Amino acid sequence: MLRRVWTYAGAATLLIGTAFSPAHADDYGCTVLLCLSNPAGPMAVPECVPSIKRLFRDLARGRAFPSCAMSDGQPSTYAKPTTTTYGRCPAGTQPAGRGELVVQGVPTIANGGLQIAGAPRVSEAPQCDTDGTCNAYTGNRACVANYLGMRGAAAVYGTVRWQQPTGHGIDLVVDNAPPRRIQW
Repeated sequence: MLRRVWTYAGAATLLIGTAFSPAHADDYGCTVLLCLSNPAGPMAVPECVPSIKRLFRDLARGRAFPSCAMSDGQPSTYAKPTTTTYGRCPAGTQPAGRGELVVQGVPTIANGGLQIAGAPRVSEAPQCDTDGTCNAYTGNRACVANYLGMRGAAAVYGTVRWQQPTGHGIDLVVDNAPPRRIQW
């Protein structure tokens, strides 16, 4: 009888200790989500390195992004791979269309109302097959703002910022905050 009392007491202690212990990620998907949310970087904590390396390897092989039961169905916190290889455009700008010919300019009274700064360039130039099918886009991307008009075939913007491709990315949203892009 005394043995049974001690067994119940031990089980109760174990349950109470478990119920009040801090939450932690106990699976791969939740570990990945916790590590990605670290403002210092996903591999800043040594315990995160194996899981994040596994994530990058899995995504590079075309595997699905891991799920976390603690965040599934919660639209306020999630992570998802991006389909673009560029970072987010600076505040106040947006990506130019793929294959769009753009140039920066300023409005003037002379010269047709626009003064052009530099030569027009193609944003994310299309890579086309010999049959004319374009399935890939490469090169730098223009982030643009303040459309001013057309100069020949080029769209003229008051602001043009060029971005180089950065590789793969993951968009992370925590508690409905604006997404943070993590490049890998």
